[in-house]
Amino acid sequence: MIKIALVPLDDRPCNLKFPVQIGQIAGMEVIIPPKEFLGKFTTPGTSEAISDWLKEIAPEVSALVISLDMLIYGGFLASRTGGLSLEEALKRIEVIPEIKLKYPKLPIYLSSIILRSGVTDTEIRERNHEVNKRAIELAGFEEVNFLILGKDDIGEEGIPKNEILTLKGLIEEFSCRRESPATILCGADELGLMLIVRRVLEEKNLTPKIFLKYSTPAGPEVVALYEDEPIVETITRHIRALKGRVVEDEKGADLILFVNTPEVSQRDLFFEEPYKGRDLNEFVKEIKEALDRGRKVAVADMAYANGADPDLIPLLKAKVDIRKLVSFAAWNTAGNTSGTVLAQALVPRKNEKIHLESLLSRFIDDYFYQTLVRKEIFKNLREKPVSPADLGEHWAEIEWIVKKDLGEQADSFLREFRISNFEFRISLPWPRIFEVEVELKLK
Repeated sequence: MIKIALVPLDDRPCNLKFPVQIGQIAGMEVIIPPKEFLGKFTTPGTSEAISDWLKEIAPEVSALVISLDMLIYGGFLASRTGGLSLEEALKRIEVIPEIKLKYPKLPIYLSSIILRSGVTDTEIRERNHEVNKRAIELAGFEEVNFLILGKDDIGEEGIPKNEILTLKGLIEEFSCRRESPATILCGADELGLMLIVRRVLEEKNLTPKIFLKYSTPAGPEVVALYEDEPIVETITRHIRALKGRVVEDEKGADLILFVNTPEVSQRDLFFEEPYKGRDLNEFVKEIKEALDRGRKVAVADMAYANGADPDLIPLLKAKVDIRKLVSFAAWNTAGNTSGTVLAQALVPRKNEKIHLESLLSRFIDDYFYQTLVRKEIFKNLREKPVSPADLGEHWAEIEWIVKKDLGEQADSFLREFRISNFEFRISLPWPRIFEVEVELKLK
């Protein structure tokens, strides 16, 4: 069995569970460091232990996929804080060329996050920026196979603009040495998942062709919330990072990606109310017709940030057998959705049971939790002295409510499709309501 070692961005399901699951779908094993090495919430992971683990595991695996934010700082949240000097940060990244020198044929893939605008501490920004420059050098000199730099909640204006221009210039310089050593795109939590799938596609020498079909004519040019480029650019960059390419002819495509977009501007479903008066009947009809023709179909729901479209999902469930979709996603940012839906759609499938568990879990998480259950919990928390971003001593209490309410929704949803022999476990992985973990097992 093929084995890939993964150092995740942090221990949340999107960074830990999704990549492991995508490996299982592809019939391979994704190995992760012991959980105690990874930290939790505001407690950072342990860089030294992770470095030692990488050196130990390197001769046993066929590739390494490494989040520099975990390797160097101890995780996503830790990467935004001080306490680690620039000198020590640059020292920690050198474990990668050290491993490459010892195992020159071992493929290595990296991801690193460009700090969001909200982090204004110049010492922290300089440190992380220098790490990203060093990562590009490693890719440029072929010490790593590919690097993705993710733009985290960047917006159209802000501090990272000059940093990004510098990083783009450096990538262009190294592109003279080797073709496409790195890319910069909007996203963060989907990057480990994507790099695993990229490795699989490279190994099989596959270049998938994707045809894009949007719900609204103006949708591709909408700049999604927390991003700095049109939705079409976000999707296209994710496709290229996965070794795919966009095609203009549906007939020659390996995959039809249906993209549900806003008509003018995107709303955040966590904070704002849904749009009114959207008619998605024709869009859903086209999805059904493509499935009926035997095409591979995926649905990327980007109408909102932070949740699935409450107009789309009931219609989709009523008109389409969603079990026939190759993937679905509708969570957090357009970049998160793009990378997640494409990764599952493009990975070669060897385990249909785990594929279906993953597909159905996305609906339970992205729609039933994020759009319905979480929205109500957020409203209720406003009336209490409890922060949705840090539940503190109320963690167990709120988790119990989530288990009850989401459990009922998930049970009803699965039985709609006459799926009765199943079990699932629901939890809040961190003491906040932003994400949920759904472990669905079909017996």
